[in-house]
Amino acid sequence: MAPTLLEEWMPAFLAQLAAPSARLTRAASSDGTPLLYVFDTERESFAEFLQDSDGWTVRQGGPVALWDDIE
Repeated sequence: MAPTLLEEWMPAFLAQLAAPSARLTRAASSDGTPLLYVFDTERESFAEFLQDSDGWTVRQGGPVALWDDIE
């Protein structure tokens, strides 16, 4: 599943059922590259998404595999 699906209401609603305290965050790097993250401060976990030519690479950190739970 592409993380950009979380910008649509139904996938976002379903993701909130799996990770109620998680939040999607958009940012930009200093060179303007778009960055996309899901943070869950209650569970001290995150997922970082990097878009490449093949799709998305996900890097997760913290005690919970947050993106695995959402997917």
